[in-house]
Amino acid sequence: IPVEDLKDSLGIVTMSDSIGITAAGWTAMQAHTAICKLPRPIR
Repeated sequence: IPVEDLKDSLGIVTMSDSIGITAAGWTAMQAHTAICKLPRPIR
């Protein structure tokens, strides 16, 4: 990466990392809600 583009590249990577972590968090919350709504197994 050329030195003059380094700052912009780091900003893009940081933003995409933050968006990915946020998306994973929202997905985990939805999965947790769906799992908690499942009926309990009968043993």
